[in-house]
Amino acid sequence: MSHPTEIDKTKRDMREEPIVLVSRFKPQAGMETALYNELYEIAQQSRQEAGCQLYIMHQAVDDQVTILLYVVWENQAALNFHQQTDYFKQFIAKSDTLLAAPIDVSLWSEVSR
Repeated sequence: MSHPTEIDKTKRDMREEPIVLVSRFKPQAGMETALYNELYEIAQQSRQEAGCQLYIMHQAVDDQVTILLYVVWENQAALNFHQQTDYFKQFIAKSDTLLAAPIDVSLWSEVSR
């Protein structure tokens, strides 16, 4: 198995097709409502961004506190723009006080519909 080259990384970073971001958040005990409220506000603001095609918050059925975000960005540039917004940066800065574990993030691209 080969390792990605810098060219491969550049190609990935410049993707023009939609990018699906899936993020899972596990709150610290006692921070469930605070985390929900923070993520809800980010969702409201993110939905206003030109590059946001879909932004859905989910709650785990089994524990009722784990939150999953399913977000579709128009392309990598739209995701990069989002990650530079003040509200995103502010959430990341205070996430350690809200979360019991690091945010589990994965990026996906569509292969079939």
